[in-house]
Amino acid sequence: MKKIISIFLYVSISCFAQNTYASSIEDVIVEAKGTGKTREEAIKAALAEAVAKVNGVSVKSEAKEAINISTQAEEKKSLMGSSSSSAEIEIAKSSKQDVQIAASGIVKTYNVISEKPSKEKAGYTDVVLSVTMSKYKESAATKRKRIAVVPFKLKENTNLDAEFSDLLSKEIVNFLTQSRRFAILDRDYLADKHGEFNLLLGDDAKKEEKARIGNTLGTDYILTGTLLYANTIVKKEKVPYTSKIKEVLTVEAALSWRLIEVATGQVLLSKSTHFKLNHKGDADVLWMNAPAESMGEEIARDLMNNIYPLMPVAYSNKLLTIAQGGDTLKVGQVYTLIKYGSVIYDPYTKEAVGRDETISGTVEITQVSPKLAHAKIVKSTLTENDLKNLEANQYILRPLDPKEIAKRKQKPAPVQTQQPNW
Repeated sequence: MKKIISIFLYVSISCFAQNTYASSIEDVIVEAKGTGKTREEAIKAALAEAVAKVNGVSVKSEAKEAINISTQAEEKKSLMGSSSSSAEIEIAKSSKQDVQIAASGIVKTYNVISEKPSKEKAGYTDVVLSVTMSKYKESAATKRKRIAVVPFKLKENTNLDAEFSDLLSKEIVNFLTQSRRFAILDRDYLADKHGEFNLLLGDDAKKEEKARIGNTLGTDYILTGTLLYANTIVKKEKVPYTSKIKEVLTVEAALSWRLIEVATGQVLLSKSTHFKLNHKGDADVLWMNAPAESMGEEIARDLMNNIYPLMPVAYSNKLLTIAQGGDTLKVGQVYTLIKYGSVIYDPYTKEAVGRDETISGTVEITQVSPKLAHAKIVKSTLTENDLKNLEANQYILRPLDPKEIAKRKQKPAPVQTQQPNW
């Protein structure tokens, strides 16, 4: 089996053109107090407090004096009459082992609002600063549930290799990313990300750009699995009426996947799936793409259907509007329209296990855009008024049962006509 080179380009120009995913550096102004044996130490303590306020952490008092200020700039203006040009000040962690501090940030400028002898500590100075800091502004997408997809493991009884596992994981990432339901965290290109951070640490990078460093997110869930069995069979068939020979590749595989909550290690979802796919064409040319895409899409759909099933949000002009699009939906797909009922609780654990569901009809996807989709009502027990008064969280869409899909695709039996007896 020949190796193939797969190139994945994650391009989201349309998303970045809009502000949905936009992240940026913004200036934040805070007021902070500091106390020190000298004026310089009091300012350092106040700057450390400002960093802590902006980053949402606390700094122990004994650690404040150990903060390093890597600049020679002074404050813009003080009440004591001194003044100097504004400058950028970088607050960094101290290398001392006894310092416990979780604050770091970029201070651009500061003003001394007040400076006077400390009333609590004799011989110390109290200062109050107005500090302008550069802060990384997270995009709205980071507020979603975070999930990281790690490569699937391979059992020994498979003639596939790590390249197939890599393809499978990337297909799952592609689907989940376009669903816009999760914040998908990268675990494949960490070296490239750290390389970019190293550039920002250089002397030629703007100080405020360093605020991008130190914002790596931790994940809520890990999606992983094991390819239990996989086998490929290549058969050569002669094309009728020609001398050409075509290859038919059959891939049979069984895999299990699970969704793990990182904080507790609890398995939230788990499933085993069997695949059998036929690929007609050259067995050694990108043959892995088709089965990996099919398997990855099915896993992602199962995950989404369990956590975030499709939900119509509006009805107009005989069409349902669905708040999901991209490659996650295709024109012609048929879904069951389900009306939500009351919440059902497990009689033993007393936990909510879901909501009562009533089948209300079927719909067919007619239009798909990057973020939205539309579906027409094929059949329904709902009235026009029911649909016009549709509200979010009232209805969901679930994929039509595979047996029902196969039944729909069956050609009707030919009509039997009585032949004349002559």
